[in-house]
Amino acid sequence: AASDVYKRQEYAFLRTYALGLSDVSIQQMLSLDVGDFNRIQSGLFKKLEVQNPYFAVKRAYEHKLLCLKII
Repeated sequence: AASDVYKRQEYAFLRTYALGLSDVSIQQMLSLDVGDFNRIQSGLFKKLEVQNPYFAVKRAYEHKLLCLKII
């Protein structure tokens, strides 16, 4: 499946971006240095063919990599 291509950390990025967390918050939460953060973010954006977190989340919902749960 297409979703198998995405790494666990990339999913963490998508989920935290969907929650509205900042890059700094994500970096701290995942205990990443700046280089690792930039590498993962860049790879994720490239896979999703986007340039920023807003469109990454939008594309992830469109491709059902994230699902919207209404409680």
